[in-house]
Amino acid sequence: MTPEEYSNALEAVKRVSFRQILDSGEYSDLEIRCRDDSYKVHRAIVLSQSPVLRNACRPEYGFKEASGVIELHDEDPFVVHAIVQHLYGDDYEAPMPEPDEDPTLFHISVYGAAEMYQINGLKDIAMIHIKYWFPEAIASKEIEQAVGAAYSITVEQDRPLRDYISRTVFENMEQLRDSPQLSAALEESSTFGKDLVNFFNARRRDQEKYAQNIDVRMLNT
Repeated sequence: MTPEEYSNALEAVKRVSFRQILDSGEYSDLEIRCRDDSYKVHRAIVLSQSPVLRNACRPEYGFKEASGVIELHDEDPFVVHAIVQHLYGDDYEAPMPEPDEDPTLFHISVYGAAEMYQINGLKDIAMIHIKYWFPEAIASKEIEQAVGAAYSITVEQDRPLRDYISRTVFENMEQLRDSPQLSAALEESSTFGKDLVNFFNARRRDQEKYAQNIDVRMLNT
């Protein structure tokens, strides 16, 4: 994905922003807390976009109406910030990665959180970021962490991220063939290895079908 395609993809999913009322906290009727961070939010905006957070506000799940607080202390504060930004219509901000850190990792974490809280629009945006950054990991052959993260935060039935990661690795297999990172990723996740085999088999079937079509045409000439 080129920088222009990246920018256009993000522009295409841009929504109406309610950032002003998030920043002001005006008319807030709910609070989201994550460690030292606190967000004065609005139920109509937040709960309408996440069935999981909506359930979290039900008494049978331990929610105390008097407090009006959802506690997300087990989550990464940067990821929670990304969730809140998205719920209010903005693209989320990624923290500055460490010098040797793959930027893909944060967006994979956001994708995982979006799946957990069933915020489908956020998953779509996280995938745009992943498709921009993961090829850089491929180019530097630093793929072990991204592959491990993608396969650890998703279940077998959640295919978009796994399919993209495994397909991109497969398409760049010649470049990665002797990479210790590829070997480590395969050792860490047998499912990743199975997905690569599936792509290989699909490619072989396509090649065989193409060869058969060529033979048929030659016989008919």
